[in-house]
Amino acid sequence: MKNFLAGTLIAGTLAISSLMQACPAEAVTFESLPLLTDNDFRDLLNSGDFVESFVVEGRIGTGSSGIHSERELGINNLLGQPLVAGQLANWASPYNFSLMFDGNNITYKLDNQTLTTTVGAKVNRILVRTFAQSGKGNVTLSDLVFNGEVFSGLLTSDGAGGNDVSYLNITGFSTPFTLTGKALISANNGAARSQLAYQFKAGFSPEPIPTPALLPGLIGMGVAVLRKKQDEEDVEAVAQDA
Repeated sequence: MKNFLAGTLIAGTLAISSLMQACPAEAVTFESLPLLTDNDFRDLLNSGDFVESFVVEGRIGTGSSGIHSERELGINNLLGQPLVAGQLANWASPYNFSLMFDGNNITYKLDNQTLTTTVGAKVNRILVRTFAQSGKGNVTLSDLVFNGEVFSGLLTSDGAGGNDVSYLNITGFSTPFTLTGKALISANNGAARSQLAYQFKAGFSPEPIPTPALLPGLIGMGVAVLRKKQDEEDVEAVAQDA
């Protein structure tokens, strides 16, 4: 009886494993989230539905370079503090950018700036955010290509009718990844710091696991496999005795 139960559990485990392997990998998916607010994003973090690993950003900063200027580019820790930072003299035109992550090393390039750092992290989801404070200008990310998959739309915030935030959800992948595109920040009215900004919020959402309702069926599959194997062995034994 013990051997039967042990065999049943093993067979059930094998059935679950086979079922998981049979599920095809997801393709990269882009999903615009026009109704998602920053408060909603914080709820995702607090609920554990999204675990942030690192943040890569571009922002208006002080719009200049020099010893007293604030950063325009950064790879940040989870407290919003830059692990590495860069300065950009102006945002006069769209700049090509690339963001690459191999599971340990982050490389962020924009114009003639290259920021690199090491952050061992799991990433299977990126929430891309643009933000424009009311009347301060606009932020646009365009020509986005993720691991060879093209996002045909724009992600933009213009701040024309008040503070404006936009989110794009990228899923269906695992590391390594490469994201490329163009970034433009157009400022007015003395915009500074993070009043105009974009972020790539890289992290992961927990992988779904079989629910309790599915487990009896999966165990049943395992039992059926075990019984079939036992029947085949019994038939073979009878044939040998004949």
